[in-house]
Amino acid sequence: MNTYNSRGSVRQRALRVARQRGWIGEGGGGMVLPLTLGVIALVVTLWMALTITGFLFSLIPWAIVGLITGWAASRLTGARLGTGWTILTGIVGSWLGGAIFSGLLGLSVGGLFNPLHLVASVVGAAILITFARVVARPALSSSERRRLGRSY
Repeated sequence: MNTYNSRGSVRQRALRVARQRGWIGEGGGGMVLPLTLGVIALVVTLWMALTITGFLFSLIPWAIVGLITGWAASRLTGARLGTGWTILTGIVGSWLGGAIFSGLLGLSVGGLFNPLHLVASVVGAAILITFARVVARPALSSSERRRLGRSY
């Protein structure tokens, strides 16, 4: 008889070694492995929760700046936007305005609440709204335009 087959399967040998080392046990003994895995799972879960929470809280200033600059740009262009579209327009306009100011004018507009960044954001959002109005409904006059994002 082969000595490898007489000892049992690999799984049985692994279980025997784990019992001998106290990692697992029969009848509730040997809680080292389950406790270790539980602690690792808890640490990973807490780390992920803090990472996601930190990311979500970092979006709050962007939403505030997007709301302010989107509102200002919608007033400049005469567009009537809902709150979500105003924030989205402000955020995308912030990126567009920053690219325009830094690329064409060579100005650094760093910092979220920098006055130059706010001006660039309003300009970028106004350009974005104007472009969207031209592409969306070029044949309608301003009084016949519907609000973006709303269907009547």
